[in-house]
Amino acid sequence: MAFINTVVGRAAAAIWGQKLGNATMNAVLAQINTTPGGFIAVLNSSFNASYAAFSNATLADAFVNSLGLTGAARTQGLATTLNALNATNANLRGQQLYEIAAAFASGVDDPLYGSFARAFNANVAAAVQYSATPGTVDAVLGFLPSASAFVLTTAQDNITGTTGNDTFNAFIFDNSNTLQ
Repeated sequence: MAFINTVVGRAAAAIWGQKLGNATMNAVLAQINTTPGGFIAVLNSSFNASYAAFSNATLADAFVNSLGLTGAARTQGLATTLNALNATNANLRGQQLYEIAAAFASGVDDPLYGSFARAFNANVAAAVQYSATPGTVDAVLGFLPSASAFVLTTAQDNITGTTGNDTFNAFIFDNSNTLQ
């Protein structure tokens, strides 16, 4: 697989807890190729559309779950991630999380994180291979624990707003919209 496919696959796994289907991967790659700023611009835009309203603590918790961290590695990873997010401009949190994921993925020999990094890298490689298969659809990575703040739903077309200035974003992926 091409390097950029791995980069996109790693971001989808670490930040969204997803493996992309073939059509979505191809759409994301096309968007990266036509967007000024490339991958980072697309990443931050997509992240902000998905998670702008979430607290850094909630994001850090879901993120370390996505990396598969447990025990002492989870405790340290959560603290490190939260500190990094707290020091980051809110519009750049997607990029910050991706940079943490990339550093984590390279730490296969780290005494604390190494086994988790190797398992995460294997899952990303499988997800990238999956996205190269025509006809595959977006799916939750099976190795990820659920994070209640990030439960994805289907068949929920009735969305009720508040009396405030609510915004609902829906994007088309794999012939389905994300406003479900």
